[in-house]
Amino acid sequence: MSSAMTAALRINLLPTGDKTRQRRRLTLPRINLGGIVPAVVACVVVGGVVLVGLQQEHGIRRARARLADLTAVKQQLAPQVAAVERLRATRAELTRRLHTVESLSAHRRRAADQIAALPYALPERLWLTTATFSDSMKARIEGVALSPLTVADLVARLDSTEVFRKANLVSAEAGKIDETAVTRFVVQCGLVE
Repeated sequence: MSSAMTAALRINLLPTGDKTRQRRRLTLPRINLGGIVPAVVACVVVGGVVLVGLQQEHGIRRARARLADLTAVKQQLAPQVAAVERLRATRAELTRRLHTVESLSAHRRRAADQIAALPYALPERLWLTTATFSDSMKARIEGVALSPLTVADLVARLDSTEVFRKANLVSAEAGKIDETAVTRFVVQCGLVE
């Protein structure tokens, strides 16, 4: 009996080599494609987002480098830009002055005619203290006369000239100069172009 027992102990109840391989092949789990496809799509989307992010990062770095280059160029050109701005300001001032000179030259002949006509319009015993000619085509004449009739004569004479028009007496006040009675007056009139 001891030899039979020994034989029984030697029996291996586990399957041998070939049978184990077959069982393993049979027991491998099946791949479920329904679960893998969404995972693959998710990986592709995440990879695309990462790729776009990397491209954007690269673009931002290039833009920052370009900005730094342009800032350096701007700093190098700052003295020239300041010089150009000063020249523009000088040019604008010269243009304004030239326009003023041209305007004065155009009105010089007319002003000379107005001033030349004024003494011929003055009656005797009347003196001017101020004569102002403006660009708005108006003249203001202030002075002193020995009588109010002399002032009225001045207004009539101004209207009769070719240079003055629509003369109006603005004010006439009685006054005295060294015990002599006088009339202080202000006359305004238009100017003919």
